[in-house]
Amino acid sequence: MKQAHLKVYVTDTLSYTRDPYGGYEVIAMPVSIANSGARDGAVVDLQLTVKNKATGNTEKLSAAYTADAQYFGGRDDVANRIKRPKLPFAPLVITGRSAYAGTVLF
Repeated sequence: MKQAHLKVYVTDTLSYTRDPYGGYEVIAMPVSIANSGARDGAVVDLQLTVKNKATGNTEKLSAAYTADAQYFGGRDDVANRIKRPKLPFAPLVITGRSAYAGTVLF
């Protein structure tokens, strides 16, 4: 059987915001991961490397959460303690000859 063969596709459109509950910067990036192999493949971690073009400094960000359409349709309301829905990032299992598509929050 053909081994898992994972390929990541990233769009050129992303969303940048701040998490009002922790003061963290959040980058929401839609990704698709295709498995053209016959065996299942696992994605344990996703990392994003960002670079400041002015200084040349780089920083690696790890995937923290995943989000769906409700995340973008809602809003955070700190006064009423209402948070937009998101799920902690968990390893993704992509079965053979299939794909995953979703939004990952870094």
